[in-house]
Formats: sequence, structure tokens, C-alpha cells
Amino acid sequence: MLLHNHSFPHLLLLYLQTPETCVPPGTPHKPHLRFPRSSCDTSPREHVPIEKKNKRLWSTKIWKKTVGSYIEFFQAIQDLGLLNNDSKVLCVSAGAGHEVMALTEMGVLDVTGVELVESSPRVSRADPHNLQFFDDVFDLAFSGHLAEALFPSRFASEIERTVRWWGVFACS
Repeated sequence: MLLHNHSFPHLLLLYLQTPETCVPPGTPHKPHLRFPRSSCDTSPREHVPIEKKNKRLWSTKIWKKTVGSYIEFFQAIQDLGLLNNDSKVLCVSAGAGHEVMALTEMGVLDVTGVELVESSPRVSRADPHNLQFFDDVFDLAFSGHLAEALFPSRFASEIERTVRWWGVFACS
């Protein structure tokens, strides 16, 4: 494309002119705005502590419904005598930690949740195909995502390795 001499001043004007969509520099910061109002707003976003993010997430209807569903599931396991408050429990591929919260709300004292991506404070980072736990550590292991595992047999054998010989591996 060839630029004509008379188009250069127009390009310069476009380059130097501040877009009308930008927030004027003197505009006061409004704390209720979560995201910048335009691409020109260069002020950094407010840092939201993990506790505040989690509180917001944990108060949603879908979160509460999912945790309630897991409580019903674990209640059935508890009714069979396979789970009690002193059980040492491992939740593999725990996602955001619904099942970890359900067990904690039921009064289980020792619950460990692991996932490929950490979800503080309830779920730590770990590879479900190569769990970094000693053999025969847990009384109960649970996963709601065995069918989604990259290598299901390796996934199951790692869980089996970490569960005591009299323990239980439950999946849904």
C-alpha cells in the first residue's frame, strides 16, 4: 500500500488523539468496579484475597447443592461403617474441593484433596497418576473423576497403593 503525502497528517492526528472511550485521568477510583472500564484504564486491579474469593464461591447455590450431594454420598458410606470422623481420607482429582468441604462439614478431621491445579486452601497440587504419598496411608480414597483420567489403570493403581489393605476406594 502506498501512502500519499496528504494522508500522513491524518495518521499522525489519529495516533496522537486520545480516544473518547478512555477514562479521564482525574476520574476517582470506584471500588465497586471489578474490571477496567476501558482498554485505556491503566490502573491495576484491586487484589482480592483468596479468603474473599472463596467466600463468594462457597456461598453460591450450585456450590452448596454440590456439597450437599457429596454429603449424602459420604453419609451412605458412613452408614456402612466405612467412614468415621477419625478416618484419614484422600480425595483425588478434587477440583475446587466440593468433596473435601463435604467431608469436613461432616466432621471428618483428616481430609486431603489433590488435583493437577491447586485450589487453595482445600486442594493441593498433585499428579493423580503419581501420588506423592507413602503406601497404605489412607482409610478411604474417593474420586469422582476416574472416568476422565488420562490413564485410568495407573490412576486407580496409585489410589490403591495409598489406601490401607482394609481401606476403601469409592468413586462416583
